[in-house]
Amino acid sequence: MMKKSFLALAVVSSCAAYAATAQETNPTFYVAAQVGGSSVTDMDRTATQGTGIDKNTTVWGLYGGLKFDTVPWLALEVGYVDLGKIKFDNANADFQASGFDFGAKFIHSVNEKFDVFARLGGIAYDWDANGDACCSDSDVSATVGLGGAYNFQENWSALLDYKFYNNIGGSPDFHTYNIGVQYTF
Repeated sequence: MMKKSFLALAVVSSCAAYAATAQETNPTFYVAAQVGGSSVTDMDRTATQGTGIDKNTTVWGLYGGLKFDTVPWLALEVGYVDLGKIKFDNANADFQASGFDFGAKFIHSVNEKFDVFARLGGIAYDWDANGDACCSDSDVSATVGLGGAYNFQENWSALLDYKFYNNIGGSPDFHTYNIGVQYTF
């Protein structure tokens, strides 16, 4: 728990300190929407004892970002992500996970049309049980990701990415695969 809190504090503090320099630069703002799927791994065996689970969920998210001209390879993002619903096969139960996603996005421009990126951050999540399920949880967990952006029109980009959400709700990991669109102001 202490490591997770320290990670969240470090990322948020770094983002806030860097954002304070925005007055000295010309920041670029962007918004993005994504939809995709996920695969859930490492679900606690005691939670799934006697039943199987549907390990595939639908994922969607809305994001905003800030990019500075003085550091063109870095953007700071914050957004909301719904990680979907995990359904139990032989029980009247499911779990839902969602939260506020934040992090630093490291960008490499391959050419004027195509960028690749890596993302490091965290998620402040809620994990809610429904039906006969027993538990709910709220915490902060780490995220990492990789992706690409194709700039198909001025201010518009198509996105394709993978994100890994570690240890959501005590045990499961979410591997998400998304497509999306981004508008840069």
